[in-house]
Amino acid sequence: MALLPPSRPAARCDDPRSHISSHGGHADRSCGSVASHRIVGYDNFASHFNPSNDQLRFWLTLSLNGGLIDTFFNTPVTVTSFASQITHGSGRFRGIHGTMHARIHDNGRVVYTLKYSP
Repeated sequence: MALLPPSRPAARCDDPRSHISSHGGHADRSCGSVASHRIVGYDNFASHFNPSNDQLRFWLTLSLNGGLIDTFFNTPVTVTSFASQITHGSGRFRGIHGTMHARIHDNGRVVYTLKYSP
């Protein structure tokens, strides 16, 4: 994962902006803050599986208060933890730079960790 510039520290683990948990089994799911357990937005994704190399390509958008954050992942299907660069932001996230880390738990819950600077 890329580190943030020294001018802005990474969000603390208890900061509701830094860890977002996705719930549900559908393509448009509510996302709750791990710190406050409140819904902070929604995620939506599209994916494509390539059986010739077992790679999964998917585009993930987080819809948070004030804008959208887009990412793209290209990962083997066998991993449960992976990271990607943030590709685009809109609204208050316009010009965003950073990374998103996704971790899939055995129960199907996905935890996203965002590290970004405006």
